[in-house]
This record gives sequence, structure tokens and C-alpha cells, in this order.
Amino acid sequence: MALPCQLLGMNCATPTEFALSWPDFCQRGGGTDIHADGWGL
Repeated sequence: MALPCQLLGMNCATPTEFALSWPDFCQRGGGTDIHADGWGL
């Protein structure tokens, strides 16, 4: 069974620092999750 790719989205009512989420999301591409090709695509 093929797993769907993962997408990161942010919806904020106030200015938000995107950099707080980006490094953790990038690690999911084989570092902390099963998507070994790098981006889960």
C-alpha cells in the first residue's frame, strides 16, 4: 500500500516564525520518518 506524501501548511492569525517548524519537517524526509527519498514525494 502506497503512503500519501506529507504536506506542511501554516495558517496563522498573527505573524509567525516559519523557521521554528521547517527544520523538524525536513527531518521527516527519512530522518525521523519512513520517507527515505527525502521529501515524501
